[in-house]
Amino acid sequence: MRSNLYSLAVVALVISTFGCKPKVGELEGSVFIVTKGRENVKLGLVTVNLHDAKTARASVRSFLVQLETQANDVRVEATPLALSVQKLCADAKPIADEYDARPTASIRGRLEAKREEINKVTRDFNNKIEPLNRQVRNYERLCYEAIRQPLASVKTDADGKFRVEMPRNGEFIITASTSRAVGNRSEEYIWVVSVSLEGKQRAQIFLSNDNMMSSDSPESAIPKPSFQPLEPLKEMPPFR
Repeated sequence: MRSNLYSLAVVALVISTFGCKPKVGELEGSVFIVTKGRENVKLGLVTVNLHDAKTARASVRSFLVQLETQANDVRVEATPLALSVQKLCADAKPIADEYDARPTASIRGRLEAKREEINKVTRDFNNKIEPLNRQVRNYERLCYEAIRQPLASVKTDADGKFRVEMPRNGEFIITASTSRAVGNRSEEYIWVVSVSLEGKQRAQIFLSNDNMMSSDSPESAIPKPSFQPLEPLKEMPPFR
């Protein structure tokens, strides 16, 4: 009896130790960009993050809902300002025609007053849309930053290579971001790429120009923005 109980205990221990662990594989990769001169630039010391795909996509969707809500609010508030500018410009046209026919100081004063009124509403419109436009211009960076709490993080070596353990089954997302000085400007590179070992022990991935967020690669896990920045209005110059 004791022998049977001991055997069962050993079997239970073996199952709990080896049978319940998820199967783990390894993702090997490298991070590099190809310049216009076709030179391969290896990117070392880049932090590469592994995320659960479902959690990462939920974080991005939450950010996009907030951005769309803000965009709708801005449209509601900015549209009357744009219409007001149109009306003020229409009101200014007969005064400008009158000034062309009879350029007196009195008419010029009325025209300048109307110009100042138009420019004030124009500035109000531009100030209203600028915060939204700033977010749209930084769309890729903000989507990248919305994805938090990685399952694992590693850094690339001097050759831009990395290696990270991950479950052999399931869908995941790899994120990475870095920048590089090119002349007197800086280039930023962001990757948010879907990955899966598909049950295999090992797989390989390259993070390069082809699957950056700025590309049209199907590998990129971030959708393109649903709207473009709103066009600012131009102020009227002083009348000569």
